[in-house]
Amino acid sequence: LAHRLEIDGASVVWVDHENRRTRFPLPNVERPAIHNSLSRAAIFLGDEPEELIVALAGDAARFYHFRVGRLTAVSDAYGNRLRITRDRLDRVERLDNGAGRSLLLRYERAHLVAVDYQVFRESAWRTEQTLV
Repeated sequence: LAHRLEIDGASVVWVDHENRRTRFPLPNVERPAIHNSLSRAAIFLGDEPEELIVALAGDAARFYHFRVGRLTAVSDAYGNRLRITRDRLDRVERLDNGAGRSLLLRYERAHLVAVDYQVFRESAWRTEQTLV
């Protein structure tokens, strides 16, 4: 969840969860996909406006979806997607699997105080269990 993109002019830097930095040219319509063979990663334009996707090579391919430099989803080659929503302070608020299950992160000031396991029923999210 700590992945982010830093856009600097005509280039973009992907910062992963281990704070490793991988630089790419910024994709555009003329060059929508760019591969970095040294890092075994690629970046390309997504389907949504202003969406950039970073893909890692390997047996368990993962796709990291970004908008305005912020991680918005993680998906895999099988079509599974974990959506990430943020609150007004840009903190992760909800992790949603798109199949009616989610984790809601609750904060008091700057501290994470609870994680609720929720199920989407009858047009609303309902807490099944507080995990923390």
